[in-house]
Amino acid sequence: MIQWRQLLDAIGVGWTDRGKNTARGHVNIACPWCGNADPSFHLGIEEATGAYYCLRSHPPHAGRSTPYLLLHLGVESYQIDGLIREFSDNSTIHRTAPRQEPSDWSRFSSAADHPAAVAYLRDERGLDPAAVIARKYDMRFTTVGRHSWRILLPLRLNRELNGWTGRAISDRTEPRYLTNDPSDGSALCIPVYPVAATHTVHIVEGPFDAIAICDAYPQHEVVAIAVLGLNANPFKREHLADTVPENKRVLITLDADQNRRTVQNFKNMLAKGTGLPYPQNFPLPAGIKDAGEMSRRQIRAWHDAD
Repeated sequence: MIQWRQLLDAIGVGWTDRGKNTARGHVNIACPWCGNADPSFHLGIEEATGAYYCLRSHPPHAGRSTPYLLLHLGVESYQIDGLIREFSDNSTIHRTAPRQEPSDWSRFSSAADHPAAVAYLRDERGLDPAAVIARKYDMRFTTVGRHSWRILLPLRLNRELNGWTGRAISDRTEPRYLTNDPSDGSALCIPVYPVAATHTVHIVEGPFDAIAICDAYPQHEVVAIAVLGLNANPFKREHLADTVPENKRVLITLDADQNRRTVQNFKNMLAKGTGLPYPQNFPLPAGIKDAGEMSRRQIRAWHDAD
């Protein structure tokens, strides 16, 4: 049996199991054939069988073919086998032999080649042109295995690829981030290394925060490094000190939901033993949750106002 709720979450399709249009044992989605004409969730999917039926169309949009439904939900044909395999229990008959999960970075394909990944980067992250930016920062994507249906971003240690972190393209998927870091927390997400033109290194929490800032400065006057949360162990601090040249200004911005004491403690932790200039706290503009939700223009205005 296909785990429809998890599958729909993974491909970013909204669903409901409550309301007047739903029935026991079903999940409902907006009918992909009705399109904008369906203002609600009128296509019911029976979880036990995969049969689907639209309550508003006449004659009804209906069927039992999961691949056919997934195609109309925007999934590419070459992704369908992986999806069915990933979100099925042992009772589901697979159409082809199982594929092996990618075991290293080179086996993940570019996120630019996957419509679902491109749509997430464009619509949810505001990155445009999304495919170009995905290739520029070497984002990857897969539809099979533990890291499936996540935007994968490279992590580096001493300029070498060390692992990756993956952000789920559905906000219903937990954990939001899933990280493969053999260094036990020393690696950093470094979209661009500081260059001669760089005058400011901006330390942020999340990888998409770092990418948004780096992308706002094509000449790399400001570059950003994501430390992946608030765990700044001695090895990570040493790596950061090796990465940031001594003559650069260092800013630090944590997400808006972090309180003042957390920010201060984190600044102290980063400064301890790194030999870097003491990082200047650089608060987000009012109403902004994190740098990753800001446009290029907003990011440049934010820095220019300092």
